[in-house]
Amino acid sequence: MACVIATLMVIISGCGMMHKQKHQRASDQLEAKYLDMAGLTVRPQDNSYKGFKTKYFELIHTRVDVRPDFQHQTLSGTAQIKLIPYAYAQDSLVLDAKRFKIESVREAEDISGEQLPYTYNGLKLTIHLQRKRAPKDTINLLIKYTAQAADPSDTSATALPRDELGIYYINPNGADSTYPTELWTQGETEYNSAWMPTIEANNQRQTTDIYLTVDTAYTTFSNGLLQSGKLNKDGSRTDHWQMAMAHAPYLSVFVVGKFSRIRDQWKSSHGEIPVDYFVEKGQEKYARMIFGNTPEMLSFFSKRLGYEYPWPAFRQIVLRDFIAGAMENTSAVTHFQGLQHDAREHLNETHEDVIAHELFHHWFGDLVTCESWAELSMNESFATLGELLWLEHKYGRHADEVHRLEDLQQYLREALYKKEPIINYYYGRAEQMFDRHRYQKGGLVLN
Repeated sequence: MACVIATLMVIISGCGMMHKQKHQRASDQLEAKYLDMAGLTVRPQDNSYKGFKTKYFELIHTRVDVRPDFQHQTLSGTAQIKLIPYAYAQDSLVLDAKRFKIESVREAEDISGEQLPYTYNGLKLTIHLQRKRAPKDTINLLIKYTAQAADPSDTSATALPRDELGIYYINPNGADSTYPTELWTQGETEYNSAWMPTIEANNQRQTTDIYLTVDTAYTTFSNGLLQSGKLNKDGSRTDHWQMAMAHAPYLSVFVVGKFSRIRDQWKSSHGEIPVDYFVEKGQEKYARMIFGNTPEMLSFFSKRLGYEYPWPAFRQIVLRDFIAGAMENTSAVTHFQGLQHDAREHLNETHEDVIAHELFHHWFGDLVTCESWAELSMNESFATLGELLWLEHKYGRHADEVHRLEDLQQYLREALYKKEPIINYYYGRAEQMFDRHRYQKGGLVLN
């Protein structure tokens, strides 16, 4: 996840890890606009101890119905959130919700339609539950809202960093006839609340139903299994994607655009698992060249770890202007556009290490998740190790050793100006954890 130092650096280094290293903000000015929108005061860099987030509620399930508006770069949404108080009775709930226009908040079972009182500051939605709710009480909220995408072309000093927007409209009005029109989301570290109200914490897990209403010309992509595609009277289509296994909120994703879907499969002990590759129109002939080793990776990692791939599907998609090299959204990996290449380019760089890295995350990161960003090594060091394991298995010890040497060199270059523990509870911002300590050094230590 998150932005690389530069996409070119990723390609030159051949490294599957630095695709996730975020740009660090040049100054606290970069935070000003974000906090001003919420009516908050700009805060200085906070290097205090950071463990897991205190858990007041436990998420159970979220259903989100969204309809993108490409012309205005907004998203009309309805979220139904089920959760319970955690350990102690509670009479108010705070949800993360960035840049929303809140239309209504009520309990879904309340047929009277009576609104719940709430306050909203542009970042946090505080809902007053009217009475104490015990841990045995399931709360079922219904929130209607409009999500406003920030302008990615804004380059002013107080603009939001591009890798913190959460929602990304690419060529939304089709002004550039040579460029595709796409909409995609990026949740890590805590940006999925730009399109769905949630509790953004690594120690939360939930199942999801995501309903996407789009023009019939578009393909959709999300977590889990596509349950249905219903044609509506207004000529649109509503696709229903369901993830029936619980996962952390930052691992949810959706994509809308014009893609071709190349179908593959992997045979698990429970039957055939869908393995699909989504590429731009006209790139279909290269899909299996790029992604074709994925079923073998699934078999190898399942056997090597002694734990079979647990999720209901595994899909990968290539996006334009993606802010990261790749992101391990559960069962629905998003890749940067450099992964989409022709046969000649494939001779120089296959990016197979990136594919292996994101797949290995489905055990370390998705199935087992770091409790806080301080323990990011649980995700990234293990996924970096996954690259080395795959290269040795598929191409021999020499390929593994060459890649390991590259990882060592990249870490040592960073160590010239930065030295800190692999597990670090005193980081400034979570994005600063996505570096060569957590990726390359952590993977080498595990190796």
